Amino acid sequence: TEGYTAPEILSGGTPTTFADIYSLGRVLASLAPQPDADLAAILARACHPDPPSRYPTAGALAADLEAYSRNQPVSVRPLSLPATVLRWAMLHPAS
Repeated sequence: TEGYTAPEILSGGTPTTFADIYSLGRVLASLAPQPDADLAAILARACHPDPPSRYPTAGALAADLEAYSRNQPVSVRPLSLPATVLRWAMLHPAS
């Protein structure tokens, strides 16, 4: 359907992996109408209007979704320095 079709396809372009990533991102976005910041960043990259700015492969998108599901940093929204230090401290408590 049109709502899930990449803009470059709607304008007559040739289907590519980037178009598939866009469509997958739109489907995922429809399942998460109010995503948190990490998921919103993942979806924004998957649905970016500029095809080369999207995930290069479905595997790259899956890797970020897997990291997100495990509450780990995602590639499109790395942790800030304070968050990195806090996470490290939580994983390595002083004895």
